[in-house]
Amino acid sequence: MIQPLPSLPEHEQRTLLKGLALAEIYVLGRDCTHEDIIRQQREGRALAVPWAAVAARQRGKKDSRYASLLEFRDEIHAKGGHILETATGKRSDKPADWRVMRAKAQEMLGRIAQGAKSAANARRGRVGYGHSDKDIQSMLRVMDSRRYTNDRSRIAAIAKLGIKPVPKRTWLATTLKLIARERGLLD
Repeated sequence: MIQPLPSLPEHEQRTLLKGLALAEIYVLGRDCTHEDIIRQQREGRALAVPWAAVAARQRGKKDSRYASLLEFRDEIHAKGGHILETATGKRSDKPADWRVMRAKAQEMLGRIAQGAKSAANARRGRVGYGHSDKDIQSMLRVMDSRRYTNDRSRIAAIAKLGIKPVPKRTWLATTLKLIARERGLLD
């Protein structure tokens, strides 16, 4: 199943579905609707989607889109099927996989609702630069060090550590500690 979106074009979604032996490919909006997909679902059949977020109805705010994804998944499961996320290989009928799929989908749906340029990798918006925990800890040490007296020297020190992309001053001052707390790196 493909649902073309400005931030997830159809050709990108098709490339993620290429390696599978698919019986049919449905393009939502052009060929069918969510109701058609549910009506055609049979027991034991997998519904392959590039990302779980694509299975949600793309109207409204993040919360309504997320709720529609949960409803869609419940209806597919009630018919005896499951959703297969081709980008990660995870399945919605496995609880551990579904937790990961659900979290990533909620994140992507938020970016889609905000009008992000890329829902898959967060090129714009509040999501951030995608640094590792080690990079976050290194940046925190630089920011808290008395050795660096101004923002220019702090940013140069961060670049010298090899952290890429190098964040800007405002992000370091406002967002770095929030991300560190969310990841459990700060008390």
